[in-house]
Amino acid sequence: MRKLFYLLCVLAGVLAFYGCGEKAPTNVPVSRPTQELPPHAAMPLYALQGADGFSTGSGNGEGYFSISPVIRQNGSGNLRYTDYATRQTVTLCGQPNCTHSDESCTGWLAPGSGGVVPSVVGETLALVYLGTGDYDTWGAAALPHIETMNFDGSERRKIAEFKANERIEKPFFTDGQSLYFRLTTDQEKGRTASIRQIDLATGENSQLCALDADRVDWIWGAFDRSVLLYRTKEENGADPFEQVSGYQLYLLNIDTLEETPVFAWEAQEPMPNLFGSSLVVCNEKAGEVEVRDLRSGETFSFSQVRLPEDPNTDFVVYDYRDGHLLYRVRKLKEHKPGIESLVFYTADKEGGEPRVWDLQYMFEGKAAAVTVIDTLATGQYLVVKHEAYEQGAAQNEEGVPYYSNTPVRDYALIDAADYWEGIPRYIDITDHTT
Repeated sequence: MRKLFYLLCVLAGVLAFYGCGEKAPTNVPVSRPTQELPPHAAMPLYALQGADGFSTGSGNGEGYFSISPVIRQNGSGNLRYTDYATRQTVTLCGQPNCTHSDESCTGWLAPGSGGVVPSVVGETLALVYLGTGDYDTWGAAALPHIETMNFDGSERRKIAEFKANERIEKPFFTDGQSLYFRLTTDQEKGRTASIRQIDLATGENSQLCALDADRVDWIWGAFDRSVLLYRTKEENGADPFEQVSGYQLYLLNIDTLEETPVFAWEAQEPMPNLFGSSLVVCNEKAGEVEVRDLRSGETFSFSQVRLPEDPNTDFVVYDYRDGHLLYRVRKLKEHKPGIESLVFYTADKEGGEPRVWDLQYMFEGKAAAVTVIDTLATGQYLVVKHEAYEQGAAQNEEGVPYYSNTPVRDYALIDAADYWEGIPRYIDITDHTT
């Protein structure tokens, strides 16, 4: 669910901004304190969510796992599966005549568990329960914990549980065997943070390394054998949210624990955008959009895309993949509230003029872009082509009501070429769970 029962961190709001920055100075990699590293296979890392941590679910190549928007009166819900071959969304349950309403169902989610994040790790589906914080009402069910299961819902088991003062923070990353994430621990004075590694085969829970909670040390992404970390600059002192002067990105090699600075920007500059291993940066001095490959260090510019000079016009990058850029230009009315114009565009790395892009829908009275949430081997995307909120009432066993805004999303498949051309040639997904 987009709205959880507790606020993750002030940083989550900060990460919603977009923009540009200056190149970080070239320095010798910095090593963290030496410690015994947990065993893991030397497989490439990849992030399971974007830098802002927002998640609609997770795909395994043949389908997509997500949480049903329907919440029952007792607060329980269901895990569902969208099958690409049949183009159907169903509750993840193979039992005939199942009501999907209690623990006998493989797709049932108990009340009180808070936000649940399905995450495909290799051949395993992990369910990461972020917890509600309402321990008086729900007891142990409200604690953050992790379950694993097969893709068909079988062999479901809890492999890790965390304390009431511990928080699992998104985004997660994986090497196909273990799940990694930032764990924040609230204490009487301040807090501590670390990167945790959970081996999904054995359930082993180990600390990869400590993080600097005061300087925010936030996971942004992962690729090859490195994690991309975001943090405030050193001169900011112990309180990073007061008079922050700037921000930095570092690559942390999880085998050697060496850090390499890769990018920095000042506080008055909006943030860059990360897509995989590509950092999309608005170069305000040149008035262009740059893409920096953090693997190779190479940079190229979308020279055909000009940043607006008008202070009443804003520029927002929405997506970058397969050499295509999706962005939005919005012009506000002068001397009065309101929007004068709002246009989405796409541009290609190979060149050519930007094209107006019309794959949009209205969401809460505002124009929203049709969003890619998974890429198929067939050259298609799974997209959210429409979204709306429904107000659902729920109550605990004592009859005390609470409410949750549950987003109802319409899924569809679309050829990648049609998507970037803005052609609404959808293959609709039938949802049997709502």
